[in-house]
Amino acid sequence: MVSVNGSSQNRVWVQEQSWLGVLVMSCFKEFMSKNCVPMEFEEYLLCMFQQTFCLLQKITKDNNAHTVKSRLEELDESYIKKFNDFLQLFVSVHLRRIKSYSQFPVVGFLTLLFKYTFHQPTHEG
Repeated sequence: MVSVNGSSQNRVWVQEQSWLGVLVMSCFKEFMSKNCVPMEFEEYLLCMFQQTFCLLQKITKDNNAHTVKSRLEELDESYIKKFNDFLQLFVSVHLRRIKSYSQFPVVGFLTLLFKYTFHQPTHEG
């Protein structure tokens, strides 16, 4: 299975990483589906959404060599679906709670979400 140039090992590593990403997004999605969050847990939510903001920045970063759409096409479909579900739950359930924090850039987040939405590799995304 291991080739001379290591491409088979690389492929297996990427598949495992993709699988792990799907599992993590499944956990986040389950967590986000809960509307009731204890007050003491809101700081953790804020941190999680700040990281989501950073992830959206990385995904939607537009440079000449790599367009947003081609970057999304490289991601596993299952991961994109779970991430989309996570974003949908964040916006519909938790955005009103998080937008009151000055540390969370609401306008920047919505701008990235708009950009991300219109660069989906499929119409279902």
